[in-house]
Amino acid sequence: MKKWPIIIVCFSCLFIGSIWYAEFKYKLESLDWLLTKLAGMTLISVALIFVIVTNKESTGSKILRICNLLFWMIFMGYKDISKYNNNVHLNKFGLVFNDTRRRLGVPEIPIDWNVKYKWNRFVEWQAKDTTIGHQSKEIYIDSVYNVDFEDDRYKLKSIDSVSRSISITSRYARGKIKDSIFYNFNPGDSTRLISRQQADSVFAAEKIKKDYQR
Repeated sequence: MKKWPIIIVCFSCLFIGSIWYAEFKYKLESLDWLLTKLAGMTLISVALIFVIVTNKESTGSKILRICNLLFWMIFMGYKDISKYNNNVHLNKFGLVFNDTRRRLGVPEIPIDWNVKYKWNRFVEWQAKDTTIGHQSKEIYIDSVYNVDFEDDRYKLKSIDSVSRSISITSRYARGKIKDSIFYNFNPGDSTRLISRQQADSVFAAEKIKKDYQR
């Protein structure tokens, strides 16, 4: 029986290490992966509680350690569920949302783009070619996981060492309010609002694919 606590602790450490590695390499976007992780954490909790109960220490100390363990496991499980929920909703506004963008005249996400960064209710997509043209799209969702607004950045050729870009902000409305799209021309550190026609003219003159319809 004395070997069991050592085996359980070693197995728990190995499992936790594997989970950390998997979290670093893969995204928590699969329901099967979430359920597997939660099941593994539950088994580890039961095993560690067994180790605590079989230790020769006071009842109060055992209860305190068990409560701390359960609190930690419940907290980590809640974080994993929240992270999975966030990732699932962010994926809804990735490539599969391009049909809606096309209908609204919002810049689409090209199929060869990758996710650069993902956080709570926020994701940034980035182009493979980061020289000239459509560079990135930042997507923000609200507290009820509806898309709130998107920011697209287009890099233009520099003139006289002055950097230039066009940014497009697409705000999605609620209720009877209409969606709105704003175009900004950014020469150097300054910014000025321009029309869609002006943005179209710049893209056409500089032979840049605009990635939006209309």
